[in-house]
Amino acid sequence: MAPTSLERVRAGRYVLAATILSFLVGVAGIIVLVAWNVAGAGTLRLLWLWDMAPNTALCLVLSSISLLLLLSSRTNARRWTGRVVAGLVIVVSSATILEHLWRSDLGMDGLLLFRTLNTPIVVRMLPNPAVGFVCLGAALVSLDSRWRRFRSPSQILAIAVMVIGLLGLLSHLFAPTGFVSHVVSPPSIALLGLAAALILARPRTGLGALLLSNTSGGVLTRRLLVPIVVLPVIVAFLRLEGQRIGLYGTGLGTALFAALVVAWLIGLVWAAAVAIDLRESRLLAILKTSTDAIVSADESGTITDVNVGAERMFGYGPSELVGRPLTVLMPERFHDGFVAGLKRFLETESSDVIGSVVEFTGRRRDGGEFPLDLSLSEWSLHGVHHFTGVMRDISERKRAQEELKRSNEDLEQFAYAASHDLQEPLRMVTGYVGLLAQRYQGKLDEDADEFIGFAVDGAERMKELISDILEYSRVNSRPKPLASVPLDEVVEEATRNLSVALEESDGRVGHEDLPVVEGDRSQLLELFQNLIGNSLKFRSEEKPLVRISAARDNGMWRVTVADNGIGIEPAYREKVFAVFQRLHTRSEYPGTGIGLALCKRVVERHGGAIWIEPGSREGTTIHLTLKGADGAGDR
Repeated sequence: MAPTSLERVRAGRYVLAATILSFLVGVAGIIVLVAWNVAGAGTLRLLWLWDMAPNTALCLVLSSISLLLLLSSRTNARRWTGRVVAGLVIVVSSATILEHLWRSDLGMDGLLLFRTLNTPIVVRMLPNPAVGFVCLGAALVSLDSRWRRFRSPSQILAIAVMVIGLLGLLSHLFAPTGFVSHVVSPPSIALLGLAAALILARPRTGLGALLLSNTSGGVLTRRLLVPIVVLPVIVAFLRLEGQRIGLYGTGLGTALFAALVVAWLIGLVWAAAVAIDLRESRLLAILKTSTDAIVSADESGTITDVNVGAERMFGYGPSELVGRPLTVLMPERFHDGFVAGLKRFLETESSDVIGSVVEFTGRRRDGGEFPLDLSLSEWSLHGVHHFTGVMRDISERKRAQEELKRSNEDLEQFAYAASHDLQEPLRMVTGYVGLLAQRYQGKLDEDADEFIGFAVDGAERMKELISDILEYSRVNSRPKPLASVPLDEVVEEATRNLSVALEESDGRVGHEDLPVVEGDRSQLLELFQNLIGNSLKFRSEEKPLVRISAARDNGMWRVTVADNGIGIEPAYREKVFAVFQRLHTRSEYPGTGIGLALCKRVVERHGGAIWIEPGSREGTTIHLTLKGADGAGDR
């Protein structure tokens, strides 16, 4: 499932926090190394860093460098460099553990001291942080790796590092010394910081994904994680302090500690249960009232949850679908494709279906098939993919579409037949009206001459309208097979056919190298004749100039026809593509107003779109898209 905008912002903050933590820990390690070799142990004590050995500081610096490289791992070189540096952390810390086990000195610690220090402080990493650095190095090496059983091994190792750091910090906190010694344990704090940075570095997996998500688990984790960890530590510390100053004995102190922690945990559980019940009640109310089918499945394709709408839509009873494969909801011919698509997604995490609405065919319990709209989303829980589909039965809509399609086809056939059959009687009317005009013009009174003129003009207009309707209906009623058509030749032929209009208007038509497209040559010729003819008809005071060009646009050819004419008002840029839509009177510009409607019908029949470019009112720029020959669109 695609992350929400809030989750994207939160993920960015987590990565930034990881970067800052890594940087600060690295700076602290560098300060310690410099202090050991330049300033001496006195400066370390002043900075509260007296129990951090040189090889501890070295591991901090190397871990910081490794994590920063992995955080910005835009290239394989950085990624592998970060892993190599993490390997050095494992080597140094493992060598230290061997020194403690064998009670020997491998001479490694002295390599980091460039001058002799007269100090009683032991300059060797303690066993506790050494084990922590081994786990930390392994976590860095496996940051983007996945094992069969554990989807996020680095997260598990990071939690182990956090436990080790917390153990060291608590042992300092509960030591019988002063308050400053209690709260300061530099190696443990550094390990905790690096473990937290490691978890936040990849907010899409493991604990980071749980902290990131807006699910009930994510919300509760963000709310409860800090109180669960911090309060028991505070209570334990106060219990020890009270026992030290004699407020109570060991037994009563232990009882108080247990009672307070139990009460605190009960309160947290209560708050969590109320929050979960509230969110689940809202979700269940939505699921129960939804008439759409909602089905969830795991990455094996097994149904994990359905709503009542799904059971009703597919004809199953309560709980009959849970635990069954998703393939029971689809016809058998789709089973192999579904299994292959699921396998491909799990390997590549890419899909054309997820995140979009697609038409699909569902299968009811009785074997009946029906069309549906499917909206599929993907989400992850603890590194395991899950899928949720929302399905809507579109049988009624498909029936309505088929009915509308049949109705449109009937209307097209009627328009074609009517316009074709009307031509003969109209030709007779036009002929006889013309004869009346020739024989009796000037022989009758003025009213008769005017009436005859009206009849001739009306007959000519009717003839033009019927001719245009016939052409409009022929676009889909009598289509020719599509073939490769060079647009250069089409535009040049259209220009020749309009030579008289070009000569009368002193206009020019220019075009670039145009592509070969897939189309009906006669319809494309009519398309460009209409577009160029419109530019010549609706010209300004300047000499008409028409420029035709083409460019690739999302797998199609976008053809542009631009002129320097009178332009089209922005409010009419959609309206002009309607049938018989005119923006001017017949006395201003002749025509029936069907030209651009015919252009739109031709372009849509070729699988493209046509629109007028918004912008200046001076001149008109029309864009249309056509498919390249063989889908390539090469020139």
